[in-house]
Amino acid sequence: LINHELAFVRGAILRVSHSAPRQHTASVGWPCSVRLYMQNRTAYPSPTLAVRLAAVQQRDADAAAVGFTGSRTRVVNPIAAGATVWEEFVVSVTMAGRVRLVGTFGPDGFVGRGMERWTARLWVEFEAVEG
Repeated sequence: LINHELAFVRGAILRVSHSAPRQHTASVGWPCSVRLYMQNRTAYPSPTLAVRLAAVQQRDADAAAVGFTGSRTRVVNPIAAGATVWEEFVVSVTMAGRVRLVGTFGPDGFVGRGMERWTARLWVEFEAVEG
């Protein structure tokens, strides 16, 4: 199992940092664990958050396919002041090629203009190989 640890940082509410290389070579069919970290840097609990991990295929012809184990979207309870939490997603690259995983988060149920102020993106790119 290959672990990729990513973190979100956004403004004063959530600090985002990453502790894993953004590019990685993975074997086709092997599960990979991707953790999305969130830290509340304020003195107040955060809102309830929705966290999503999605695959964005590269534009070249050898774009890889990614399979998800479980839900791509999670609801995270309010994060206590100063606390750090993470959500783990398990993915599997199902064919050789390159694929980018993009993580986003924002207030649960929040839609419409202004979402960009709350949404942070962090990505990791896989170069999947046979074997």
